[in-house]
Amino acid sequence: MALVMALTSSANAAGAGKRYEVRFPASFVTTAEDLAIDHVNFVVACGEIVAVEHVPSDWNIGVSRPISGQVGFDASAGHGASALKNLSELDGVIVVSSLDKRCFGFSMATASSMRGEWERNIDGMRLVERPSSR
Repeated sequence: MALVMALTSSANAAGAGKRYEVRFPASFVTTAEDLAIDHVNFVVACGEIVAVEHVPSDWNIGVSRPISGQVGFDASAGHGASALKNLSELDGVIVVSSLDKRCFGFSMATASSMRGEWERNIDGMRLVERPSSR
């Protein structure tokens, strides 16, 4: 019991346990072009996905448990007709908790077309601290 309390206390001291919203860059949220995105995935280091508050219609969401200090998020459309023109429906609805502030952040993020037409790195993703009242 003392060991568990010591670990919890140590994690909190490093700023862990705060919650953050995943925010996508404007180039994927308010873009002028119709991107037809039907697959999104990213990896968060030293964090854990604790909630997904909205899933777009006909989309599937998968979250892996932390392995080697990383957790994966994978979302895809059920078919091409449910592709998203941008990521506004996913912006701010994925909630991540920090496990260790020293290495917390994204290690990889991509958006693509399942039909293989294109794949792009999502550069500029942010983790915005969530007010404790939400």
